[in-house]
Amino acid sequence: MSQLCFDAKKISAVGSPKEAQESMFEFLERCPDARFDSARNSLIELFNRYPESEKAEMLTRIMARNDRQFKSAVFELFLYGALSGQGFTLEPHPLLSNGSEKKPDFLVTAPSGESFYLEAVLAGVDGDVDPIKLEMVSQFVNRLKKQHHEQFSLFLLVKKLPSRQPSANKLMAFIRDWFCSLVNKGVTEEGAVLGEIDYKDGDFEVELTATSKKNEGLINGWRVDGARFVKPAFPVTKALKAKAAKYGELDRPFVIAVNSDWSCFDGVQAEAALYGSLQASFFVGEEDINVSRKPDGFWSEGHYSRVSAVWLFASLDVFTLNTSRHGFYTNEHADFVLNEGVVAARSSVGR
Repeated sequence: MSQLCFDAKKISAVGSPKEAQESMFEFLERCPDARFDSARNSLIELFNRYPESEKAEMLTRIMARNDRQFKSAVFELFLYGALSGQGFTLEPHPLLSNGSEKKPDFLVTAPSGESFYLEAVLAGVDGDVDPIKLEMVSQFVNRLKKQHHEQFSLFLLVKKLPSRQPSANKLMAFIRDWFCSLVNKGVTEEGAVLGEIDYKDGDFEVELTATSKKNEGLINGWRVDGARFVKPAFPVTKALKAKAAKYGELDRPFVIAVNSDWSCFDGVQAEAALYGSLQASFFVGEEDINVSRKPDGFWSEGHYSRVSAVWLFASLDVFTLNTSRHGFYTNEHADFVLNEGVVAARSSVGR
């Protein structure tokens, strides 16, 4: 029997920001204030309601070192708890009648008897940057931030993200040798650039820029070269497209629940992402303005008709289970159109 519990002995007297090397579970476990107490209790309650046969796998994800695994698990627990609380019945990882070995997250049966498949997915905030690789760099930089040098500080320009965790100790040995060669330059003006050098560790590549001391720590900043941060709609539609055809032809409605990392993602942006961007047109000599949608939405021109609805959440996490904004959007041209009663019941979840 799998149980989720937090060790009260690990709660610290004073809270502090999450360390890069900490898992989300460890961070949640040690922080003392009331907001964390509430989050811990909510997570335990959701976990206890989850089917016993699925708890072991869910517990592994909650305690994973990868924070995306933690957030994904919390999202699925929330969906299960929210829908079951409205009288829906959920079967995790159902077998499909089309012979596919892949299994959606849930087969959901409404109080009315109508059933549909439900798939949960996360949508990140950046289009070109792998969040797992970015987390490895973040952990690497946080270790360097604990170092100190009397004369120099560094700016890191990451040219190539790593496929494995780079060694901070190895880089520190490289930096010390390099700093020794810079001492003889005799530059005393604070903030002056003393030199640049490239460093490689496996497939990890970074350009180091040394300046005369301008901050207390070793690192004065870092960024990923060429990273393209995109509008909120892009990661959402990218996530939807990845899931839309994953299970082949289905025998009932298919709903995708998306948890976007953008807390500001609103209904206008959601409708543009799904149905197409709004555009206005008019003709010279006429007073009427015609407002329509461009064919650039997920469902535009009959695309992705296997997806009956999208349930979109704005940055739901363990601290915002009861406050995260969400909207339910249907596809009237879907292969299987959801019953209006089901739509109304699900749209009311959490309100």
